Amino acid sequence: MQKPIEYGVSEGSQSHTAYEVELALFRQLLALGPQLLRLFFLPGTCVRPPELVHASDGTRLEYHDLRATTYFSLFGKMQFPQRYFHAPGSEGPCPLDAERLG
Repeated sequence: MQKPIEYGVSEGSQSHTAYEVELALFRQLLALGPQLLRLFFLPGTCVRPPELVHASDGTRLEYHDLRATTYFSLFGKMQFPQRYFHAPGSEGPCPLDAERLG
């Protein structure tokens, strides 16, 4: 994929109509969007999580693993990992849901 800025100012694009250039740029930006959105969510999964967090009701929750979550963005349905915490015998939250998806 040619970089959008390079495409817009390249000599080759000068032989196209404004519509053709706009459509090509739009398609390149749509392809770039999901990649940039993944970078937004990445820090939450790369940093070592705390071993223990507390739920809003004060329950102690231990780190368990990474779980896939689904996010519906304007770029379409996306999945990415997030940290999952739980208390023995109960379902736990994925704090990233509240932090980033809220």
